[in-house]
Amino acid sequence: MLGTEPLHYSLYRVKSSNGQEAADDFAKYMTVIGGGRMYVDAKVDSPVGYYTVSLKIENEGHTAILEDIFTFEVRDN
Repeated sequence: MLGTEPLHYSLYRVKSSNGQEAADDFAKYMTVIGGGRMYVDAKVDSPVGYYTVSLKIENEGHTAILEDIFTFEVRDN
């Protein structure tokens, strides 16, 4: 069968309005699966603020980075 190999999506980077330590904490609660779908755990205890996500897309012999593709807001309940 001819065509593009399956694409693999992964978390490349998280940036935060609260600094890198907060971004690293938020990243622990994220999962990226097929098609670039992102899931965030319902019980995030990262600091209140904005978290901007970049994804890495790979297939056989090719890689692309989608910089700052999505922003999550963590609010105080």
